[in-house]
Amino acid sequence: MTGLWLANGRRIDPLERSSGDVFVLDGVIVDPPASTAGWRQLDCSDAWVAPGFVDLHADLADPCLDGEAALRGGFTTVVHGPTPSLDSAVAVRDRLGRVTPNGPGVLLLPAATRGLAGEELADLGAFAALGVRAVGTGLYPPSDPRVLRGLFAYAAGFGLTVFVRAAEPALETGGLAREGPRAARAGLPGVPPASEVIGIARIGALARATGASVHATHCWTGEGVAALDAARAAGTRLTASTTAAHLALDDLSLLASGYAGSHRLVPPLGDPDDRAALAAALVSGRIAGVASDHRPLPAIAQEVELARAEPGMTAFLTAFPLVLSALGDPFAVVRALSTGPASVLGQTSGFTPGAPADLVVLDPAVKWRVGDRLGSQANSPLCGQVLTGAIRFTLCGGLVYPG
Repeated sequence: MTGLWLANGRRIDPLERSSGDVFVLDGVIVDPPASTAGWRQLDCSDAWVAPGFVDLHADLADPCLDGEAALRGGFTTVVHGPTPSLDSAVAVRDRLGRVTPNGPGVLLLPAATRGLAGEELADLGAFAALGVRAVGTGLYPPSDPRVLRGLFAYAAGFGLTVFVRAAEPALETGGLAREGPRAARAGLPGVPPASEVIGIARIGALARATGASVHATHCWTGEGVAALDAARAAGTRLTASTTAAHLALDDLSLLASGYAGSHRLVPPLGDPDDRAALAAALVSGRIAGVASDHRPLPAIAQEVELARAEPGMTAFLTAFPLVLSALGDPFAVVRALSTGPASVLGQTSGFTPGAPADLVVLDPAVKWRVGDRLGSQANSPLCGQVLTGAIRFTLCGGLVYPG
């Protein structure tokens, strides 16, 4: 196999702050060769070379199309799920058999409860026997704290991490926007930040009681960030992530859109102060990473008023430019999208010789308009906007996309 030489780029390695060109042979990173004669050179001038992105939450509705979209967005590992149907060992085994080759690595996140209903625990032991590393509770945690405590205890026994969105479901029923003056003026039912605060306090207390490893997903408020700090100060094993949309957009974006259905997200967008708190927590490492929260939908699902729209957005391609706009610093950006999320999964990523060649080549200066590049299901609050930053190449196991 011909070696691949990633030349002239700026290496961004948050773990080691290393530098120099990168060499790949037989799908792994290798030491610089004595001679580069015969090596295929990939010119990375004016670009950043970074470890491949790791997505902590995405919906791969179509493994082929969405897998390709993930690679176009720089993601070499994607956590898929949970979905109501992914709640049994049979379903997980079947889905494992249908993962598309030559795409990103896909880690399945089975439903922690039957049908994601939050009432009956799924067979976590069977999931663990299949090599599953984590389970998830979906958009809402079980409302019954006894079920949640049992889930944490059960998962801890099998060494599984539980992905939970920290929320109080009763406070979010019917909510369309962040509770506050803008929602009030628009007559929109609000979701109070107290929902996240209560959710974090609950999962923190139960995680401490059971010794469970818990990951809080979709963090979206400044109050939630403070609650995370308090939970960790009390000794909770708790990691957290936010999404690219919640980091870079806010309820001012919702207002400017005329409350369009394309802005329907769960949880809703926060306010500018929430965005600032999330960015500070990412830079300091108190929030481990950013997920794309990719959820492609047919256009008709959001070409309606906000209250009737289905929540979600096509997000693989826009994740990098959104995080870049919010954080700016290249090391903070790559840590948020790559090494931070990898640490949540117990993985390491970087440029160590012998490591799999899961890499991304980033152009931080190119401008592009959001639209057709998102594909046929281009449901996004960003459609028509011009973003800065794009993926030049993605290497997954040494294979270059686009080739």
